[in-house]
This record gives sequence, structure tokens and C-alpha cells, in this order.
Amino acid sequence: VSQSRYAIGFERSYYGVLLGNGNFYVGRLNRFPAFWRMTDALLLQTVADPANPEQAAFPLIPVREGSIWSPESLFISPQSIVLWGRVGEDSEVMRVIRDPAAAAPLPPFSPQAAPTPL
Repeated sequence: VSQSRYAIGFERSYYGVLLGNGNFYVGRLNRFPAFWRMTDALLLQTVADPANPEQAAFPLIPVREGSIWSPESLFISPQSIVLWGRVGEDSEVMRVIRDPAAAAPLPPFSPQAAPTPL
């Protein structure tokens, strides 16, 4: 039996995943050799502040609510992953996941800030 370089399993922790297209997702992972399934997915988006172009916000957008196709989960090819890691329990990302109201207010939406499609 060949050993996969990826552990097969179900994680309840949140992980950050950077894809080759530059998109950064946060969510819960189920890892399989051929694909990874992410549930409770959030997209980390870079949004410039129109009032101050030197400043940027990094909101976490729920993929299910923030896209026109409202997916319940994302299926990710392991070959498209640049890096991944568990979200720290005391991180800013985890603070926002636990309390979305704690996130900084977002500047108005700009089409230039739209994410790259998968």
C-alpha cells in the first residue's frame, strides 16, 4: 500500500490555504489524496481604503455568502496549494472567526478588489 504525502482525515481546526492564483482561504479541511475539501470557507481579501490608498483592510469574506454561486464547500487540488497551516488560536483571524462583529469596518466595495476566480 503506497503512503500518500498528505494525511487523510477530518479536521475541526481552521486552516489557512494559499493557492497558486494568489487567493488565500481559511476554513476547516478534510484531506484526501486526490483533493482537499474545505468547509466553513472564508476568503481573505485585500481591499484598499479609497480615502487613504496607503492603507488596506484584510476582511474575511464567507465564501457561501460572498459569492454568487454560494458553495457549501470548496474542493481544492493539492497541486494548486502553495502553502497551508493551522490558524493560531490567539490570532487576529481566529478572533474574527469567533466574533465577526469584531472585524474592522470595510471600505466600500470596488470591482478592482474582487478576488481571482478559482
